[in-house]
Formats: sequence, structure tokens, C-alpha cells
Amino acid sequence: DPFVIDDNEFVVSASIGISLFPVDGEDAVSLMKKADDAMYAVKRRGGNGWGFFRPQGEEGGDYDVFDGASTDFGYKPQGSRV
Repeated sequence: DPFVIDDNEFVVSASIGISLFPVDGEDAVSLMKKADDAMYAVKRRGGNGWGFFRPQGEEGGDYDVFDGASTDFGYKPQGSRV
């Protein structure tokens, strides 16, 4: 749901890529690159979702991408303006 600040409506979404140690890499650089690749796969499918890196050649293609629209993490902005 959008939230309003000073009569301006805001909608927040996220695209998240996930890589797993040690399956996808054993160092930070490898893990970050694979998580980044998975994130861009999520964005190509419309964004607002999350997905795991999966090596090319495994069943289902390069990435296992999930629809973020069906995932509710329950985030609701809170706080007061100064």
C-alpha cells in the first residue's frame, strides 16, 4: 500500500538477489556478483521480487525467481517527520 507524506504518495518496492555460501562462491566478490546477477534477473521479470542464483544448465534456466507480489514481509513505514 502507498503511504503519504505532505500530500505526496509513495510506493516502495525492492528487487533482491540471493546467493548462498559456499554453494555459489567462497568469497565475498563471487557471492556479490552472483547475487547481483540474480537481482537483475528479478528486475527483467518486472521487479518487486526476489530470487536465488542458480548456475546455468540447471533445470529452469539461470535463476530461480519468485514473484514479490505474493510475498508480504509486513514492512510498514513508521515514525514521525521532524
